[in-house]
Amino acid sequence: MSQPDAELIHEPYYHGFITREDVAPMLEREGDFIVRLSEPTGENKRGYVVSSLVYLINNEKTINHFVVKEENGQFAIDKEFFASISAMIKFYTKTEEPVIANPSNPLETGVLRRGIGRQSWELDQSLLFAGPALGEGAFGEVRKGKIKLPNGEFAHVAIKYAKSASMTKTNIKDFMNEARMLRQFDHPNIIKFYGVAATEEPLLLVMELADAGSLTGLCYDASQGLDHIHKKNIIHRDIAARNCLCSGGSVKISDFGMARPGPVYRLVDEKAKVPIKWLAPEAMGEFVYSYPTDVWAFGLLCWEMYTKQEPYNHVSVADVIKKVKKEKKLLSFPKETPQEMADIIINGCWSYKPEKRASMHQIGTLLAELLKVYKTKPETPQQDSKIGNALSLIGQSQCTPSASPAAPTNSKSKKRKQTKNKKKKKIIRMLILANKYFLALNFELFCNNMYEPIPLQQQYQL
Repeated sequence: MSQPDAELIHEPYYHGFITREDVAPMLEREGDFIVRLSEPTGENKRGYVVSSLVYLINNEKTINHFVVKEENGQFAIDKEFFASISAMIKFYTKTEEPVIANPSNPLETGVLRRGIGRQSWELDQSLLFAGPALGEGAFGEVRKGKIKLPNGEFAHVAIKYAKSASMTKTNIKDFMNEARMLRQFDHPNIIKFYGVAATEEPLLLVMELADAGSLTGLCYDASQGLDHIHKKNIIHRDIAARNCLCSGGSVKISDFGMARPGPVYRLVDEKAKVPIKWLAPEAMGEFVYSYPTDVWAFGLLCWEMYTKQEPYNHVSVADVIKKVKKEKKLLSFPKETPQEMADIIINGCWSYKPEKRASMHQIGTLLAELLKVYKTKPETPQQDSKIGNALSLIGQSQCTPSASPAAPTNSKSKKRKQTKNKKKKKIIRMLILANKYFLALNFELFCNNMYEPIPLQQQYQL
């Protein structure tokens, strides 16, 4: 069975590829049920499953997942066969007969009373219109497209396709896990999630379309998004420039395929692919993740934005682990980077002791202060002091050196010094403006090169 029959697809209780983790919240009363697809494991082929809430006591749910047998085009859960899944469901809901007759354990059966319809995040493929390709990842390609909204209007979206070859049980679980994580967020610095189309192949995940733009508060935007993720008790585990998109003049965090509930997550499968170059030292080898490991990766994200390079480029995985974990060699920022910015990252994000790293809320506060410095007066002692004092409070060294005692001066030398300081401040303002432009331009070029160019002659399939 490669595709469900047309009759079943149009049944409101049919949910396609959704996983067990998504079923439980839908079923609220005894007799609630849905029909979904199972994925092949080993020699077992793809089949249908009826998931039903059979028992509810003290808010504890007992959900049975009945595998539907198929023989010669006939379908059954127990012994009685039907011409179609729809006919079988109609029989059990009308008669309220037990799904399994005479079970040895009463909890092994149940009745089907109320089919649960699709949720707002479960999309109909007929509402989606595919456009040109934007790029390709491990599980499939991403295409530009449109979605028809409930009000009849269309919105530009990015549609992530799951390759047929990657439609294994594990990959579908990871795909749906990303959708489950994205559903929890409503924040200007996290990519907007529209939903999944899961009733038939290909499995689609629909997100806000990111459009490139020049940004000045780039790192601050990303810090706000990650802070919000941590407040939802989620560890992203894949913070990097490739997973930050530009949209509407701000940065939005995307790609939640590796995200897991916090505050601590241990990776069981040590053979799983992980982004080693962005890992904190304590996660290398032990594969234990926490909010501080995200903070370390955030520092590398900021480094990427200022350098427009991948960290440890052209360095082998083994050498990266040696440099970071054993030799404790940190990356250096380019000279164009404001010293305060580099200090925030080095002192706030890259401590080798996780408990000494700043929280994302603290990092965001420091970056907000730095933005105020850029916006008003460069070299404002009060503002610089705030940043330095804040870093010292989180167990780090001061990021600004203490001033030397001023030597006594006469009125002429004082006037010359004031004139010199004015010229110096003017030059610093020009340098900061140039640096902000340099950062914005770098990021705009980064976004423009993130995906393959879109052929102008390729039109939407409307």
